[in-house]
Amino acid sequence: MVYDQEESLEYVKVESFIVKAAEYTDIVLPASAVDRPVPNAFIINDSELAYGMFMIDERSLKWLDFNLARLPDRLTRQAVMLQTLLMMQHGHCSIYKIQYLLEQLNDETSTITLDLLYKIMYKAQSNWLPLDLAAQVNKMVADFFIIKAFNSDDKKMQQFCILKSIDFIFEQEDLDMLKSWYLEHGGKVCVMEKVLEMSISTEMSYTIFKKIYKSAAMTD
Repeated sequence: MVYDQEESLEYVKVESFIVKAAEYTDIVLPASAVDRPVPNAFIINDSELAYGMFMIDERSLKWLDFNLARLPDRLTRQAVMLQTLLMMQHGHCSIYKIQYLLEQLNDETSTITLDLLYKIMYKAQSNWLPLDLAAQVNKMVADFFIIKAFNSDDKKMQQFCILKSIDFIFEQEDLDMLKSWYLEHGGKVCVMEKVLEMSISTEMSYTIFKKIYKSAAMTD
């Protein structure tokens, strides 16, 4: 349970307990949860030791929309992100939650967490994103990774984010940006008029050229 004290967060760990389906109407709360006020958020399976789909309640979701980044533990942030994305996939919360989620990950420095986001959203393109929303969501994710690269001074993080962004680039404006790195900037990555310190690897060039030519073929 998380209590927001404005300048800090208070955590109350509820001991693990098992509830069988037949016992749903007669649940005995763990001692640590008794006589406490309702928390700002319940974080379920924060250590990711259990297997299954975990539903975050609406009150907790609303708080996490604006406070996920404040959770100090990477594994907890990762668990919440995964649970939220699974809820979107199964229609238990709006797909537009992705906008809040990306905003909360703006300052995320863990490439493990960012790579998990990439893998889930990449699979979403063909597996569960509604066609009428796919273009909009892909643009959000592409911009998220591009802006993270722009805001980072670390070459490895820049390269990581730019490489991830390419799989979500479909808009002509962004495709033209990819072309400009070779035609106008001599093989350097330029984002919002800022030339990044990172270098373009052979692998990245292959990925970029494949994206450009595939998009051109689809247009023709």
